[in-house]
Amino acid sequence: MTTIPSSNLFSIGLKCRTQIAFEVTCQDPYHSPVGPVSIQATLQGANDQPTITGINTAVDKAEDIAVGSVLLPFTVTDKDATTCTLTTTPLDSLQYFQLGAQANTIEVKSTLDYEQINTRNTNITVTCTDGFCTSEKAYLYVRITDVNEPIELLPKDFSLTTDEGLISLDPGWITLDEDLNDFPTYTIIGGNTNGRFTIDPSSGRVSSTLEYDVDPNVRFDTDFLIVQVEDQGGHQSTSTVTITILDINDNRPVFNPQTMQFTIDDCASRIGVPIATVAATDDDSDYEGNNVLTYSGGNGPIIISSTGDIIPTSSISGGNTYVVSAQATDAGSPSLNAATPASVTVIVRVRANTSDSLDENLGWIVIAGLLATVFLAALGLMLWKFCWPIVCATGKPTMYFDRLCGDCCQPRPKAVRPVRGQPPRPGNKTFWQE
Repeated sequence: MTTIPSSNLFSIGLKCRTQIAFEVTCQDPYHSPVGPVSIQATLQGANDQPTITGINTAVDKAEDIAVGSVLLPFTVTDKDATTCTLTTTPLDSLQYFQLGAQANTIEVKSTLDYEQINTRNTNITVTCTDGFCTSEKAYLYVRITDVNEPIELLPKDFSLTTDEGLISLDPGWITLDEDLNDFPTYTIIGGNTNGRFTIDPSSGRVSSTLEYDVDPNVRFDTDFLIVQVEDQGGHQSTSTVTITILDINDNRPVFNPQTMQFTIDDCASRIGVPIATVAATDDDSDYEGNNVLTYSGGNGPIIISSTGDIIPTSSISGGNTYVVSAQATDAGSPSLNAATPASVTVIVRVRANTSDSLDENLGWIVIAGLLATVFLAALGLMLWKFCWPIVCATGKPTMYFDRLCGDCCQPRPKAVRPVRGQPPRPGNKTFWQE
């Protein structure tokens, strides 16, 4: 540098300013210091420092602002060409902001996200340089504001299976909503035959309005619900769930009638041969064997088989009465017994002289048949002997038939007076002749 007048007392380094202020104090060995005196010096030909204006402020921007939108323009003053740079605090916010394509602007680089708490508020710092001097830092404080985003309800069009009875099930709803603390509201807007289901508006849990019963004898029933979810901004989404209600083993077997009586002869019951059958009904369906029944019971020589047959296991004597308690059990899980067993009374009468049983009367039948044969033979012989028309129709006895035919088949002699010395007339067998 040079001074006027010329002096080597001063040295000034590189400064990005045209004005320099000096404070001068003078002192000699004999006097107290004088000053300081302020002196303003103007540097000729110095490089100006760029200056930035129109910034150093705060702005609020909604998170749905379009990418490429200008947040704020600013002005850079410098007689030389300048280049600016942008930094952010926090550093993660640098993904959202950039210097714009237009000169001296700050614009949105990517979609803002209010739900990203760490980058919700950002301090943007801008500096510019002409290659020699750099401007002072300029700031823009950006606050991102929330915008209610659409909600989506998942899964879509799915099925659930549950048991009959009082139904309460969680369909496993998933709500996709970027908004924080935006609690959805669930409603049923379709399906729901006869209004048999309700939904909790807060949790989405589905419940039946009463005890759901698919009986009698129905394996399953189905219904479908169209469920809508709505967020606090009024955005809506729907899904359809089909609910299949399965039969469970909730009905006990029932005997009808519950009291039965059978009377048999002591000779009519053979060992192992069913006397009669008991039966019960079950209003459940055959799903998982809920109405498949087996029977049991017994008293003395009488048992109830698994199929309900009343069977003697040994000889039974007439004059006895057996009361058997018959139980019916279904094959469901867990299995259920009849609440009231059937009372089966078997009365055994003393065997009468006659019976309808072929096997037991076979001896009598044989004897009766033999006697009948003898009787018919004797009768035939008598008819043949005395009254058989074919044998004796001619009225001309032969030597053989004379011995067999009786008087009823032979011509009777005419009642004539015998004439002595005359031969007998035809047809007159007897003749007196001297």
